[in-house]
Amino acid sequence: MDSMEPFDFKPLERDKQDEIVQRIEAQLAGDDPEAVRRAVLGLDWLESGEEFVEPLLRLAASDNAELAKIALEGLARIGSTRAEQPLARLVLELISHSRPGHDEVRAEAIRCLGKVGGRQCPRFLEELIANPAPASDGDREAAVEALVSLADRGVEGVADIIRKLGDKAAAELAKSLQAALCELNIRQWDEKGYITIEAELEVDGEGDSGQDN
Repeated sequence: MDSMEPFDFKPLERDKQDEIVQRIEAQLAGDDPEAVRRAVLGLDWLESGEEFVEPLLRLAASDNAELAKIALEGLARIGSTRAEQPLARLVLELISHSRPGHDEVRAEAIRCLGKVGGRQCPRFLEELIANPAPASDGDREAAVEALVSLADRGVEGVADIIRKLGDKAAAELAKSLQAALCELNIRQWDEKGYITIEAELEVDGEGDSGQDN
């Protein structure tokens, strides 16, 4: 049997797309985690999942932690910026009014912001990391991951924020921020080439030379 080239795969026909949309709508209408999980997996078959942002946001606010995390995975897969502000509000709500078993939900919501956030999102994450309370260490680690995701998606200014936070952060968080900065630099090497990034780092090094160790 001949191997199939990638170009041999064809998009699903319109009626198949409609059938999947109807199935996902039905699965998201309830609060069964397994049904919602199947709906989230079905999103990969669609050209766009924009119509499911609101149902997934509703489920992300559920008192059922498992259901909420599955819904957040769906929002991350869709990647719609329409979810940014509602997710930021959800994060603040979960911080202000903690729910039993929802620590990981809160962290997952923060990570999801890295998949849907725009140019205002880095500032929100910066404040989340910089403020001593009431965010937890887990929240801050998730915010660092979200910043890296934003940088991957081309949101500007992330590296500068990470550098600024690293100058003031406690030891463990500083390590995470430094690791994130190194990760961004490595990815820049892949995209721009070593010589370009090496020159940037040399300029940064010259600017730091007058500071005490």
